[in-house]
Amino acid sequence: MAGNVKEEGIIAIEKYGKFEISGDEEILSPLDDLLASFLEQQRMKLPGSQYTPLL
Repeated sequence: MAGNVKEEGIIAIEKYGKFEISGDEEILSPLDDLLASFLEQQRMKLPGSQYTPLL
């Protein structure tokens, strides 16, 4: 494991499924853009999966 991935987080996802984030679109939309840009710059890697924006 690397970065901020913690064993307890992996266990929680395996038990309950993916985390779902909800909130104000005015905040989440720029956050989604930021995460997408991190992927484009290869600053954030999702092993075995691809980032799918929520909005």
